[in-house]
Order: sequence, then structure tokens, then C-alpha cells
Amino acid sequence: MMKITLKDCLDYVIDNRGVTPHKRNTEFCDQGIPVLSANNVKTSGITKIKDIRFVPDDVYEKWMKKPLERGDILLTSEAPAGEVYYWDTDYKVIVGQRLFGLKVKKSINSKYLKYYLESDIGQQQIKKHESGSTVFGISAKTFDKIIINLPSKEEQDKIGETLYKIDSQIKKNNDMVHKLQCFKPALNFSKNGGIYYVG
Repeated sequence: MMKITLKDCLDYVIDNRGVTPHKRNTEFCDQGIPVLSANNVKTSGITKIKDIRFVPDDVYEKWMKKPLERGDILLTSEAPAGEVYYWDTDYKVIVGQRLFGLKVKKSINSKYLKYYLESDIGQQQIKKHESGSTVFGISAKTFDKIIINLPSKEEQDKIGETLYKIDSQIKKNNDMVHKLQCFKPALNFSKNGGIYYVG
């Protein structure tokens, strides 16, 4: 097990803090490329979907010098700092305010890094380096102070893939429960575990 900084885990940081459509000579619109902010990113998933705003397609290339790609990590910088989300899709989005897009080095398993950052130890490291007078947060400059415990690549792969499979199964189960709850008025459960329609 070795200790390295978060900065040394990364090839590139997408950091658009402070960038707004006005600075791109455009406005938010009703459709186009979605702009994610810290409001939309939680460790549990993408939230407040109805609040997501959009910009025209041509703004995407100007705004995103490097695209967010499958395997990258989203990390909120404030309000609150430390929400971590693994980007596992090819869907185009813009990384907006109070949000980092972390491009992880190929020598490091990005799923392992995601789970490390959301662990108690990782969260303590993030909170330890927050600053601000009214709203506490982190900047990319603090990435060289956040310490990551890094096992061998083989161990990273094992930990990252195992935890991700468990999370994926939990999500599937939750989705199934949600669908069943939607049908609850029309369904009933028999004593032998079967399902039959009522009403």
C-alpha cells in the first residue's frame, strides 16, 4: 500500500467553476446539451433532473475543452464538497459550476478512486482541506494535499469492480421496487409469494 496525492492520480481536471453561458455569449435554453452543476450531482446519482438547464449544441465545443467520458469521476467542489459520481455513459454533458471532472490515469482504477473518495477516510481528507468564509469548499489546488491510499493495481481492480457490481445490483433492485410501488394499487401479494391483479 502506498500513499499518493489525488493530483498524482489524475491526468486532467475539468474545472469550469465561474464559467456561465453569458461568458460564452449565449443563454440557457429549453433543449440542447445539459449543463450539470453541484446541485445535480450526488454520490447516490444524478438528482434534480427537472432543474437541469441546457445550452445550444455549438456551445459544447467552446465550453468543454475536454469532454467528460465514460470512466471519469464527477466531484463537487462545494455546497457540499465531496459528492462523488462515476460517469458510466457516453452521453454528452457540460461540467458546470462547483463541479470537477476528474480524468484518472490509466495506471489507476477509476472505480477504486471513486469508492476511496466517498469512503469515510476519503471524505475526511476532503473536509480537512475545505476553506472559505461563508461557503466551504475545495479547489483543484488542494488536490496535492488530499492523500489517497493506493494498493496494487490488481487489488484496485478487484475492489473497484466488486463494489461497482454490488452498487449496480442495488440500483436494479431499487428500480424494481420503485416499479412495483407504482403498480401497488393494482397488485396484491398472495400468501405463497405469487402476485395477482386486483380491482
